[in-house]
Amino acid sequence: MRKVWLGLTSLDNWDLIKGNQTYAFKKQISYQKVSVDDIIIFYIIPKSLGGIFKVVSKQVTNPIDFSGANYPYQILMEKILILDELLIIDDKFKNYQITDSISIFKNRIRWGTVLMGKDLIELKEDDYDFLLQVMQNEQF
Repeated sequence: MRKVWLGLTSLDNWDLIKGNQTYAFKKQISYQKVSVDDIIIFYIIPKSLGGIFKVVSKQVTNPIDFSGANYPYQILMEKILILDELLIIDDKFKNYQITDSISIFKNRIRWGTVLMGKDLIELKEDDYDFLLQVMQNEQF
């Protein structure tokens, strides 16, 4: 059964991810959590959503040099949705109330602390459905 993930990255690395459809991890433990057919929703630090991808392979033939550090564990993905502009989120983005609607953020005063030090966080399928709808609405 597929899993849904929130993948955290910097703006510089987001550009590489979009252009190469490749995501990478510093730690093998994060890489091992991800499987083919999993979904990754990208959160661009500090407070934006950028797109959604599906994992298609854990075998990368042309590794990408990501900025700022060594990322030896890489996966290939296919695009589900890439936003034309980053979707900046806060406590009450438009009428969506994203931070109140996503399971990992609910009932948190400082929802950003949930993300600190992480590169990958598992989400629920309901979170995916909600975020996909929000992001599709932003495309038009």
